[in-house]
Amino acid sequence: MAIKTKSYENSHWKQFYMNVKIKLRLTTEMCGKWSIFLSIIISCLQLSNNIQLREMPMDLLQKILKSNRLFTYNEFSVYRTLSYWLFMQLNPHLQLMPSHSTILSYFNSLPKTSSFVERDDGQIYSPMFSAVRLHGILDTGNIQDMQLMNILPRDTLIDLLSQHYHSLQGGGDMSLMKNFNNCAIRQGFVIDSDPLYHSEILSLHGFHFELKGVGSRDGIYSFYMQRLKPGDPVLSFRQCERQTFSMRADREVRYCITAQYVKKGENQLQTTGIKSQKFALGEKTSKSEVLQVVGVEKPLYIQFSVLFPTS
Repeated sequence: MAIKTKSYENSHWKQFYMNVKIKLRLTTEMCGKWSIFLSIIISCLQLSNNIQLREMPMDLLQKILKSNRLFTYNEFSVYRTLSYWLFMQLNPHLQLMPSHSTILSYFNSLPKTSSFVERDDGQIYSPMFSAVRLHGILDTGNIQDMQLMNILPRDTLIDLLSQHYHSLQGGGDMSLMKNFNNCAIRQGFVIDSDPLYHSEILSLHGFHFELKGVGSRDGIYSFYMQRLKPGDPVLSFRQCERQTFSMRADREVRYCITAQYVKKGENQLQTTGIKSQKFALGEKTSKSEVLQVVGVEKPLYIQFSVLFPTS
C-alpha cells in the first residue's frame, strides 16, 4: 500500500485508519508485524496535522509510541503530536485543526497549582507522556514551549535540563541511558520525491553530525552519518558561532540507521543493526557504516538513532 505523506482526502484517510484499526483488533498477538503500519500512521499524523488525529484511541496511540519501529522526525515531534491529541480529547467540539499557538495558549491558561498530568483529570494521560524520550528534546525553544504548556511536572523538566548539563560537562556521556532501544535519540526524514540528495544536521551535547541520504537514477540509495568539524560549510552560522563544539579526538557512539518502505504491497525494513563506533575528525574516521537500499518504492522513511555511552 503506497501512502502519501503530504496531504489526504478525508475519505481515504478514514478508510485507511479503519482498515488498520480493524486488522489490529483482530491480530493483537501479531502486533510486532503491524508496527511498521503504526509507524507510518504516526508520521502521517505529524506531517498532515489531520483533525482525524482526535479519533485515535488511547491504547493504540500508546502502542505506537512504544514501538521500536516508530518513525519520527525528532523527539519533540512525538511530544508535539501527543499534545495535539490531548488538546483534541479535551476539546472534542473542534472542527478544524488548531494552531500550535492555540494549544500553547490553552494549556498555559490552566491553573498553575500543578501540572496537567498531576491533576485528577490528567493522571490518566501520564503514561502516554512517559513514553516520550524527553532527553532527546534538545532545542531550548522547544523546552520553553513545554514549560509554558505545563503538561509535565516541573521536576521532570528540571531533570531534563540537568541531564543536558551533565552530558555537556561530561564529554557527551549519556550516563543514565543504558537501553539503546528505549533511549536512543531519533532523527529522521522522508524521501518521497526528487532531489536524490538529502542532508540534515544532528547536534548532540557538543557533537555535530550530518545525516546524509544519496540516491541514484537506477534506484540505489545510500544513508550514513558523518561527524563534522567546527566551521564545516554545511553548518549554519548559529551552529558554528553559537553552539558548543567538543574537540575530543574521538567519541564512542552507538547508532542504528533504518529504512522503512512499502514494496509491492509488502512492508519492508532494512537496518544497519546497532553499531558501536568511535567517530574522530579525520576523513576516514568520521563516517559511519553505510546503509544501502536497492530497488525501493517511495516514500522512504529514514531513521537515525544515536546514543552516547559512558566513556
